[in-house]
Amino acid sequence: MSVTNVSRAVRRVFEDAGLYESQNAVLHLIRHTVATRLLTGGVDLETTRDVLGHADVSTTALYLHSSDQRKKAAASKLAI
Repeated sequence: MSVTNVSRAVRRVFEDAGLYESQNAVLHLIRHTVATRLLTGGVDLETTRDVLGHADVSTTALYLHSSDQRKKAAASKLAI
């Protein structure tokens, strides 16, 4: 199933439940959450870009967030 088809299916679920409005950011929030969870879970940027269907990796990079946990993990890789 393509990303577009999944997006349409989710939209239909929200419409059927009476939760969808054209200016509602719920679907974007779900998409943002998926991107953030993939990246914080260790999925590489290029794979996340592909999952989200972005043409340019710089769009996907907007979902990168620094967290204390990620900073500590990066610093631990530098330890000798």
